[in-house]
Amino acid sequence: MSLKRGADELPSPWADALDELDGAHISPSITCERISAPSRLATFSAAFSADVVDHHSDVIGTGRIVFLYEPEGNESWGGSLRVICFAKAPLEADLGLDPFLSDVAWSWLLDALGDADAVFDRPAGTATKTINTGYGEIASTAEGTEMEVRASWSPRDFHLRPHLEGWLSFVLQLSGIPPLPEGVAPLDLQRRFTRTPGHD
Repeated sequence: MSLKRGADELPSPWADALDELDGAHISPSITCERISAPSRLATFSAAFSADVVDHHSDVIGTGRIVFLYEPEGNESWGGSLRVICFAKAPLEADLGLDPFLSDVAWSWLLDALGDADAVFDRPAGTATKTINTGYGEIASTAEGTEMEVRASWSPRDFHLRPHLEGWLSFVLQLSGIPPLPEGVAPLDLQRRFTRTPGHD
């Protein structure tokens, strides 16, 4: 993953933050790429996509994250930095009946950021579960549950790498892959979701 600064000179704090993001640790279980960032949300921005693919080449988790920097500050952010993101993953149909599903998903995000030592204020977001029921010829194939988390928060400083690494860890966990030590590969990509947040 490479973060090119481009022809225009960037403010030093933001340029240093991009350099730090360039060195983020990325699990071999996930693909993370730099993508075009929205230009109307802030003066400076950087965006990344993440996809988790199983051994059948099926996408079992995906997400996007955007880092925003407004040099003059933004009152609603409480500072000059803001992160906005979403992640979603398909789950087994019966998991949609779990009343704690949304609470667990949100706690996973906060735990993942905390475990990565990301420091932030003003977290906000939604956790939405969608239950699909198929009928007729697709009755047996269209059933399932999808969990989607949308969130934002304000980093306290330009040390942004923990925010990216924490979010990537969350995408993996939402996709059914528990956090693993660096250098350890997962044994399988079996779908799972537990009520109690934490590491397996």
